[in-house]
Amino acid sequence: MLSLLLPPELRLRLTPGLLIMEGPRGVSRLVPGSVRLRLVQTPTGRRLVVSPLPGATDRSSTPSTVLAHVSRHIEGVIIGVRRRLSLVGVGFRATVVPASKETGSALSLKLGYREERRVLLEPLKAVGVHVTPSRLESRSKGTLIRVEGLSRERVNQTASDLRKLRLPDSYKGKGD
Repeated sequence: MLSLLLPPELRLRLTPGLLIMEGPRGVSRLVPGSVRLRLVQTPTGRRLVVSPLPGATDRSSTPSTVLAHVSRHIEGVIIGVRRRLSLVGVGFRATVVPASKETGSALSLKLGYREERRVLLEPLKAVGVHVTPSRLESRSKGTLIRVEGLSRERVNQTASDLRKLRLPDSYKGKGD
């Protein structure tokens, strides 16, 4: 039987087969698998107690794994998950192209190739990931990209997909 201390600003709803967490950043849903979840009030605060179901043979959803997933989702709805990508190379730039009728807004990336690459932002917003070019204290000229969202898995996957557009050189650390 494992437990996790819950922050006071988190609203938690337990329904059969679904855990809904709501925080300042948004709402996250998690299917816990073959474990029993219950809320317990202690003198230190609310705790989420995770215990295995009797006779459960599903090893992919052990209580410790489910507790780790719940902890990550709580982190996402309370403070959010952010990744910063830095474009290093001559002429590398990221800008947002305004929405058009046939396509929504897009992230335009100049990555040293002849043509620029465009990543549509509307499908990413639908899954809860926001991608924006960032200027850090107005020192960078569109060479930083911020990837933010509620789910660590989705944010990391989006950052990985953006990085795959131009992999850095293994010796210099920049493109080309």
